[in-house]
Amino acid sequence: MCRYGELALKGKNRGLFESRLVHNMKDCLKKNNIESEVERVRGRIFVHTDDEGALECLKRVFGLVSLSPAEIVENDEHKITEKVIDNVSRVDVSKIKTFRITTRRTNKKFSKKSGEMDILLGDAVNEKFGFGVDLTTPDLNIGVEIHDKTYIFHEKIECFGGLPLGITGKVACLIRNENDLLAAWLMMRRGCEALLLSISDPDHSFLEKYDYGAKIRKESIDNLGSAKEIIDNNKCKAVVVGDTFEDFDPVKYSETETAVLTPLIVYTEEQISELLEKIR
Repeated sequence: MCRYGELALKGKNRGLFESRLVHNMKDCLKKNNIESEVERVRGRIFVHTDDEGALECLKRVFGLVSLSPAEIVENDEHKITEKVIDNVSRVDVSKIKTFRITTRRTNKKFSKKSGEMDILLGDAVNEKFGFGVDLTTPDLNIGVEIHDKTYIFHEKIECFGGLPLGITGKVACLIRNENDLLAAWLMMRRGCEALLLSISDPDHSFLEKYDYGAKIRKESIDNLGSAKEIIDNNKCKAVVVGDTFEDFDPVKYSETETAVLTPLIVYTEEQISELLEKIR
């Protein structure tokens, strides 16, 4: 089960954003040789696969905010109850003191409302395992989503969010050091396709773990002034640099007529180091 966040705020463009996200997810699965089927429903995308490697690669697809391995059962309250009990049985119950049920019903033809299912399933779990109920910070949060079928899960894997790569056009990223690579990553996370303009040659291979749907391209240049033709020919909307607040000097970039973006301008050196370590 794949969740996306701010795509839902894009109004009339929502379908375009969702389609791009599905395209990028399929590209991810194909490049990692994972056999699967991708299904889009209201507010969710489901990837049907037996390959657990899908979790590791899909969490690097920009636009996704979280993933959950889920089990599928028919929309029958008795079968749902049995599957929930079975799901909890495979958790280390010795570490569980409190729980909650979180039901989300998009299929309005299902007879019971979300709150009613919370009570029904909660009573069944409590009777079987004797956990206490905590609706704020439970040790175990059992999710139940009722669509054309019902999906049951208890694990949530965080992703990087953002927008689907390639949805917001191209940017030229000036590459001289690791900070510039991080700036390029941050723009990719905002949906921008990255063209790397490399003056020096730091290892940028970690960026390729995130370029599903819009492959990174690289051009070697002597200086930014010599890259005007490359920037124009590739219709890049901006030049991205990794300067921080302390070392940014607009005079350095006066040779380009293209807008210069500085996504690291509000980051401290400690935050930059932490983020680089996380995304590598």
